[in-house]
Amino acid sequence: MRTVYLDLLFCLNGYLDMIVLLGCGICLGYRAKKIRLISASIFGGVCACVCYLWGSRFSWIIAITGGIVMVAICYGFRSVQSAILLIAAEFLASFALGGILSLSARFFGVHSEIRAGVFYAEIPICVTVFTSAAIYYIARKVLNLTGRKKGDALMSKVLLRNGEKTVKLIAFTDTGNTLTDPLSGEPVMIVDFAVAKKLFSGDIARTLRVFGVKNPVATFSKLCELEGSSVFRLIPFNTVGETCSLLLAFRCEFVECDGVEKKNVLIAISSTVLSSTGKFSALTGV
Repeated sequence: MRTVYLDLLFCLNGYLDMIVLLGCGICLGYRAKKIRLISASIFGGVCACVCYLWGSRFSWIIAITGGIVMVAICYGFRSVQSAILLIAAEFLASFALGGILSLSARFFGVHSEIRAGVFYAEIPICVTVFTSAAIYYIARKVLNLTGRKKGDALMSKVLLRNGEKTVKLIAFTDTGNTLTDPLSGEPVMIVDFAVAKKLFSGDIARTLRVFGVKNPVATFSKLCELEGSSVFRLIPFNTVGETCSLLLAFRCEFVECDGVEKKNVLIAISSTVLSSTGKFSALTGV
């Protein structure tokens, strides 16, 4: 009987999960906080141990569920489309990396196996680290050569003007942001509440400060009582776990995004901060 070292199994698969999650983020233009990335990798390592030791037909169910939860921990799901893209990329990258590492193990003449989505090999850890890191480096270079946007290239300088109020901000191009106006089909920009309230004055500004946008229906009903509130409306949207929710939105008189000017753009107000690092305060679609 072959001896399987549980600590090696945990560390190996946890490290590979980290490489896969980082690669998915680069390909799709997402960034994860270090604590979320590490937490997702640890969870992946634990799932790998459970799947390998259980060894039953239900191990694949655990592996698939664990992969979905890992993506949720690392990046979260802003929309159904972003969830599908991230999950599909995670599984495809896992299969590809597992195959490449299996070939590497055979090249070095050591035992390796993939059981229920779990990779195990009696291969020196330095070889595993070097191989996976080399794949990660090559993938980044290929993406650079093909012109794939990433990091700061996904950021845009935006100017919003509403009446006499003007706000400058940074917007992030989110491939998963498919929010559109159900009436006209036009794309909808999403901005932080802290930014949106700066574009109004008088009674409207006071109403927004007092009621906020966590309960958009209640705030919208209060705004309807005020003069100049015709620019506001409610926009339906779907998220993972919720069939339908509402966002308070308004028509902004003038928007300039990287030099491109538009008028009467529909902007939805987010009740939560869009960027945990503060690098951007708005989301735009592709």
